[in-house]
Amino acid sequence: MRSYPSKKAVKKTRAKVREELAPRNRLYWSPAQVVVNLNPIIQGWRSYYGSIDPGMSRRFLSKVDWHINWRLILYWRKKHKRNRMTPTEIVQFFRSIGLKTASGYGQGL
Repeated sequence: MRSYPSKKAVKKTRAKVREELAPRNRLYWSPAQVVVNLNPIIQGWRSYYGSIDPGMSRRFLSKVDWHINWRLILYWRKKHKRNRMTPTEIVQFFRSIGLKTASGYGQGL
């Protein structure tokens, strides 16, 4: 029997991430502060859904990772108008300062 997050749960998590990164007043936060606020959300998802069925949950958690990465790219582009970093470099930068991943990809899980 396979178990995975419901559409409602995924939608709710996306809304939480959007709440953290969408407001314009968040542009004054340092990237480290953004990571500190996102890590508990990511860690909670990984702890709750990652242990259910690792093979199945990784597929859904990678979609959550993709959404978080996209929101971080949008945040970075709003914050730094003339920055020449590629999306991949932006994601690598956030991971280098401590951003966790929901799927555990690249973290030895």
